[in-house]
Formats: sequence, structure tokens, C-alpha cells
Amino acid sequence: MEMVLFIGIQATGKSAYYSEKFYRTHVRINGDMLKTRHREDLLIRACLEGKTPFVVDKMNLTRADRAAYIGLAKTAGFKISGYFFESDLAAALVGIHLNGFLRGESGPLARRSNHQLPAKDSTSCLPCEWMGGVGSR
Repeated sequence: MEMVLFIGIQATGKSAYYSEKFYRTHVRINGDMLKTRHREDLLIRACLEGKTPFVVDKMNLTRADRAAYIGLAKTAGFKISGYFFESDLAAALVGIHLNGFLRGESGPLARRSNHQLPAKDSTSCLPCEWMGGVGSR
């Protein structure tokens, strides 16, 4: 039983990494796919109750974002791993713009202008002591 937490801004390869490394072994929890927080909560609960490994494929930039998932996984007895995806901000912004354009969103960086990079401290890079686990990109 394992919960894997992806950490990083959009367009840094989180979803591609999931497809490459976890597709066959872990359920993917992704807000873009599920569309609502309610659906996300239902799927996480099902994974925890069914003792099914899963990946939270979201930005998870703040401690509060991560703490919610970590608390649930710890309570359920899951191993917790984290992967921080470093980014070249300029390349990520180009990727975000292209992804939005391909989905038909209007304007450059539509719906994404308020995101910030994670602070460079021990909670935003691996190994992450706050998770009790070690991972790598």
C-alpha cells in the first residue's frame, strides 16, 4: 500500500512520469481528469479503503495541500513517497500556454496566472523529511 505525491507546477512532466512509471501499478488521482473535489475525495477514499496504491498527480505546492493527503495515507497505514519535479519556469510557461491553446482556452496562460513556484526549502525538494519517505524525480 503506497501513496505517491507529485509536487511541481504544471508542464513539468508529472503526468508523463506517472504514465511511464506508475500506470500499471497505481491509480491516478488527477483534478483535471476527475473535474471536482468531491470525485477526487471519493476515489481517494476508495483507494484507502481498498488498500490500493495511488498517485496524487497535482501541484501540491503548499504544506497544507500535502498535509491533507499525507494525514489520510498515514492513518490508513500507507507508505508515503514524494517526487518533486523541478522546472525551468520559462519552459513550463510555454508548456502551460500550449496545453491551454490545445484545449481551446482563450488568452495566454488562461486560468493559470496565480500559481507560484514552491519555496526552496526542505519541504519542496526530495528527500523530503516531512513525508518520512524518499523519492526521486
